[in-house]
Amino acid sequence: MSIDLRAIEARIREGIVTTTGYEGPLASDQSLRLAAVFDSYNVIELVVYLEQVFGVRIESDDMVESTFESINSLMSFIASKQRAEAAAA
Repeated sequence: MSIDLRAIEARIREGIVTTTGYEGPLASDQSLRLAAVFDSYNVIELVVYLEQVFGVRIESDDMVESTFESINSLMSFIASKQRAEAAAA
């Protein structure tokens, strides 16, 4: 299975705008927490969005600060979930 990281990044950015309304500039490695992009409600909305868009299941154990630290960390997380789910299929 080939993972298209650019497509993942684009969908994550779209999800951030959709779930938070944040439209400011964000570097891929910029801290989303320090940029004040999320509150606790927005994180849950983003989780639902990511599950729907990428077809992955995000468990409560995945809900750690490091997963949602930056766009890069979210990209890595989604790519690893997709690889794991493809391997299990």
